[in-house]
Amino acid sequence: MASIGQALVAAATGKETFEPEGASLNAAQVFGSMLRKLRTSARIESEELAARASIEISRFQEIDSGLSEPNLVEVFCIARALDIPPSDLMKQFEDALSASIS
Repeated sequence: MASIGQALVAAATGKETFEPEGASLNAAQVFGSMLRKLRTSARIESEELAARASIEISRFQEIDSGLSEPNLVEVFCIARALDIPPSDLMKQFEDALSASIS
């Protein structure tokens, strides 16, 4: 089963599957980077956002640092905690992912 990141990479590239050239593309890293930018621009510490999103701090830090991709429920919880629609969060992720493979 494809992860959210793999599905978005496939959608962004117009291919059913996507195999990055080298190790330059990592959807978890792209999501983590985007999340840190959103979080810091909102002046929210990771501990506070994790609490708002009801995500264990250790799990949130894995996502925030780009070590792990969030699951769909976590995406919705993070969006809610940032007070943005989940579709906006996913659009920002799609844009960041597209930029990283261009």
